[in-house]
Amino acid sequence: MIVERIKELESSDRQFRIRCAEELGDLLEYGTAPVSELEIVAGSLINAICREADSESREVLTNTLAILASRNIGLKAPWERLAAVLPQLDKGSLENALCAIGFSRDRNLAKFLGEYQRHSDEAVRGVAGNALLELNVTKQ
Repeated sequence: MIVERIKELESSDRQFRIRCAEELGDLLEYGTAPVSELEIVAGSLINAICREADSESREVLTNTLAILASRNIGLKAPWERLAAVLPQLDKGSLENALCAIGFSRDRNLAKFLGEYQRHSDEAVRGVAGNALLELNVTKQ
């Protein structure tokens, strides 16, 4: 079921993509799968986030990724690819992406998070700080 939902994220129908991402989030939150499959799912979600132009779809996708990352701390994925698109994300998607990056526990990503501690939005600053704590990196 997870694999089918991942494939459906490429649909040209925006509402269908949103629904698939939401269903995928539920599957990942309440289901189980081998880590090797979850790593593929994480990579597919990051790819979908990077190609998605619709802000609502991106927010659902980043939320699904944050759910996956929070339930599988330290999951291997192309996190730097996600970090590279952070400047393009709106507030909701940015908060979700920062949260997911924190749960990656990849300390190399701290360089991407530091600038968000100075973001104009207080909530974004807070999520960035929490993500750095998840990475076990001290605030500077």
